[in-house]
Amino acid sequence: MASVRKRVRAGGSVAYSVLFRERDTGKQTSLTYDDRAEAEHMRRVIEANGGDLNAALGIMAAVKRHSPTVAAVVAEHIDLLTGVSPGQVTRYRGQLRDHLGGALGAMPIEAVGLREIAGWLHLMESKKLAPLRH
Repeated sequence: MASVRKRVRAGGSVAYSVLFRERDTGKQTSLTYDDRAEAEHMRRVIEANGGDLNAALGIMAAVKRHSPTVAAVVAEHIDLLTGVSPGQVTRYRGQLRDHLGGALGAMPIEAVGLREIAGWLHLMESKKLAPLRH
């Protein structure tokens, strides 16, 4: 579990430290931000990635590059399909909502790796949902 602590620097300015334990080492680590909202965002990303600092930093870097999300890329793919009925497009949009409405869909496409795909597949299995099919 990560937390954010407000601290006052020697010069009087305020900083926000994200405190957490790294998944691989168990070592307590902190990252410091000048902005509370950015610190809270990083706390949520760290928690969502189970304390994996490298994954969290990769996601934050991708977000700063304004990379499109997985859901946005799939939605665009659906919008550009040809030769499919309106009913099929509606079914695809439902699959997008059901299959990618969670954490994976909200991730920047550049931040998705093997670990994220494996986690998503396990989630789909637990929900008894079949993989996306075209």
